[in-house]
Amino acid sequence: MSIAKRAAVLAKSMADDILRFIFFPECIVCEKPLSRQEAYFCEKCHDLAMETPEPMCPICRGEIAVGRRSCRECESESSISILWGCGVFDSFHRAIIHGIKYEGLLPLVTIAAETLAERLEKLSHLPSVDWIVPIPLHWTRRRQRGFNQSELIANSLGEKLGLPVSLRVLERVRRTLDQTGLNAKERVENMRGAFATCSRIDLSGRTILLVDDVTTTGATLNEAAKELRKAGCKNVFAAVIAVAGVD
Repeated sequence: MSIAKRAAVLAKSMADDILRFIFFPECIVCEKPLSRQEAYFCEKCHDLAMETPEPMCPICRGEIAVGRRSCRECESESSISILWGCGVFDSFHRAIIHGIKYEGLLPLVTIAAETLAERLEKLSHLPSVDWIVPIPLHWTRRRQRGFNQSELIANSLGEKLGLPVSLRVLERVRRTLDQTGLNAKERVENMRGAFATCSRIDLSGRTILLVDDVTTTGATLNEAAKELRKAGCKNVFAAVIAVAGVD
């Protein structure tokens, strides 16, 4: 089911209908008035949204052949084997992420997580996942924002897939600069040493699914995956709402 259809189903609830028309009567993408059958975004904006390949390489962003667990050309360049996303980082998916992070439109978390879950449930070659692990925020940034959007997405995704979510496996041990405005090399340096795994949790041979809201150069996800690999994880995969850098 598409994101637009899920939003329409959500809008059928009376309480949501009332709140939407009072507080969010316009499309979060183009700001045009919504019809009674639409929620959060209009049909036109949804139709212009671009999906990502499934599954895809975290480095070259190309589609990975069914049956393979990594990209032949790039498998030595990333600690993440496979990446999934709801779509590319276009105006549609950017509005969803912005709505969650800055406007508190938390129903969008459920909609996005259901789309990711549907993609993952179609796979026949994904190994059994031991834990879904959200990219953690530094405690100071989490206190400022009041929540971690990646944690919300991970919890919803875990509920849809029936998989456990761990908030203890990975910790943000260094506060980093905002990645916005940094080039690829600067992003890598900015994230270096930002994460650590919990020494009390045995990760030997484990398979982890990392979850974040968006990935641009992959620096954040890759740095987190490096730490998980160092701790003994056998496989590290990643899932996000939006992927930048997809042609």
